[in-house]
Amino acid sequence: MSHTGKLQKEFKRAAPIAKAKLVAMYGQAQADAIEKSAKKELQLIIPQVPFVSGARAFLFNMFMRITVLELVLYKAMKGQGHSPEEAWEVCHHTLRQRNQSISWWKLWLSRKLFGAELTRARMQRRERNKEHVKVGRYDISFLGPRKGKFDFGVNYHSCQMHQFVVEQGAKEFAPFICMSDIVLSEEYGWGLKRTQTLADGAEFCDFRFRPGQPTEITSMSPSVQQTVEKIATQEKAH
Repeated sequence: MSHTGKLQKEFKRAAPIAKAKLVAMYGQAQADAIEKSAKKELQLIIPQVPFVSGARAFLFNMFMRITVLELVLYKAMKGQGHSPEEAWEVCHHTLRQRNQSISWWKLWLSRKLFGAELTRARMQRRERNKEHVKVGRYDISFLGPRKGKFDFGVNYHSCQMHQFVVEQGAKEFAPFICMSDIVLSEEYGWGLKRTQTLADGAEFCDFRFRPGQPTEITSMSPSVQQTVEKIATQEKAH
């Protein structure tokens, strides 16, 4: 399936979830207006999305599709006078609900891969060789295991998703989109710890993977951190 086809398919899956949340928050008329606008935004943005190719493309493009869906929803909500914080509440809810239907074998495979000795050894070798992976506008370096701290680390020195969001005029929403990793880490068992991102203005994003450990992702942007904590409190209450 083409990149366009995958994006449209994922939009169709996500739209009803987001719509239900929007109706609960703002009522039917406002939800209808946002949905209509989001569909227009998607069609406008599709030709501009910078997908990558090659052996490493699968994960990069999967994360890019998530970014695009959240970006078009934000643009649609912004057009109706809503804040980044409000938009993130809907985005987080939608991603959470979508990921509850992940196939068991995908979860199993992810947890096996991230917890494998082979993965740790490969990351250690890459760190020793000072290897960088450069794909499109991504520039990534690696850290091997640190006993008692993490199994392996990944530093994003440049991120195509972040740059694309900024180019789309949504720089203020970029740090929120990075919080998608909360749901992904929890569902896929990454045990991700991250304290900074390029979108927060940091020099690099510091991904530290600790399979089997709780997810600990924070933002240097106060409004983002406050929103994340508010959502976490609400989820625990339910």
